[in-house]
Amino acid sequence: MKESSRGLNRQVEALEKVARFVDSIGDLRKLLAEIMRVSEEMLEAEASSFLLYDPEKKELYFEIALGAKGGRIRKKRVKLGQGIAGNCAASGKTINIRDVYRDRRFFSGMDARSGFRTTSILAVPVRHKDKLLGVLEILNKRGGRPFNNQDQALAEIIASQAAVVVENAQLYAQSLKSERMSAIGQTIAGLSHDIKNILAGLQGGVELVDQSLVDEDVDTLQTGWRMVKKNIGKVSDLVLDMLNYARERGPSLRPTNINQVLTEAAGLYAEKLADQKAACRLALDDRIGTALLDPAGMERAILNLLNNALDALPAEGGLITLASRRSGRKLDIDIGDNGCGIPADKISEIFNMFFTTKGSHGTGLGLAVVDKIIREHKGRIRIKSRVGAGTTFTLTLPYREPDDEAEKRG
Repeated sequence: MKESSRGLNRQVEALEKVARFVDSIGDLRKLLAEIMRVSEEMLEAEASSFLLYDPEKKELYFEIALGAKGGRIRKKRVKLGQGIAGNCAASGKTINIRDVYRDRRFFSGMDARSGFRTTSILAVPVRHKDKLLGVLEILNKRGGRPFNNQDQALAEIIASQAAVVVENAQLYAQSLKSERMSAIGQTIAGLSHDIKNILAGLQGGVELVDQSLVDEDVDTLQTGWRMVKKNIGKVSDLVLDMLNYARERGPSLRPTNINQVLTEAAGLYAEKLADQKAACRLALDDRIGTALLDPAGMERAILNLLNNALDALPAEGGLITLASRRSGRKLDIDIGDNGCGIPADKISEIFNMFFTTKGSHGTGLGLAVVDKIIREHKGRIRIKSRVGAGTTFTLTLPYREPDDEAEKRG
């Protein structure tokens, strides 16, 4: 009775643990590692491996192998009916071997390759309905004991629950891949449109410059050169936005004076503001010292928002406001304008890649890049806008002083 009760308790504990598999459904590698970890813990095993099934090649392959030498056999492929795992997959039945070196199906070369000495194996097919997903192998029960019937029943419970989440994780990955392919297509279409517009502007400017040199016309030369400079700036912005959007790494945090970044950004736009007979007002909180930020990322975000504000300004009396505030461990940055405003039904879309309200004048990348940079900083963006009255973007970031990082390392 005591042994039966212990077995039931183990099964209940296993079910509680496998219920957490769903937390890793978005990352197949992490999910498989969690299945292995639970299997080793619950069955008191020295090592484990998970072989996924490739239906096209009708082979199993080591997606992940845990234990001291697991990494050395991760790329191994096994045909159906080959070795213990292949036989387990082909038969659809659990295989429990007490002494693997006495079983002709065992491939001893795997031990030679991995440096791990296998004594016993519990191989369980991972199936969902009639679909083979892989094989779960649990190796060497601690203490030199063989895996018993209770162990086998427990492993089959784990495998049956793992099958459901593994299939869903694979479906999720396929869905993401399909979405990425669609996004790549949209990206190429969007960029080709933007690049054609920029090239047309460059060509027009170059033709004006060439003609002005022939005619010795200084006014036309200046007009053409302004067109060339403007479109070179567009190329630069487009490339920088693409690099910022595509990179898959966190921000490079360094001591940064955000007030200085805002002041320099305003200076970069001074000529454009003057051309539009517009002004820029700074309202900077002098209590803000040096904070840990990615200076290049923040500069890109602020310049993109400044460019957005500039495009929204009225023909006369345009005003852009740059403000900073510190409140405890929070840093707020405002980029505001008195321009055309954003319709309420468009606000939820403006951070989508290639969404633009500027027609051929915008790439639709700028705000998507701003959103990505602020999210990488663990911050958030708020928008206050009214059509005909203007828009204010508020960037809220965690305020981390340089000493915070030193304390973390220490």
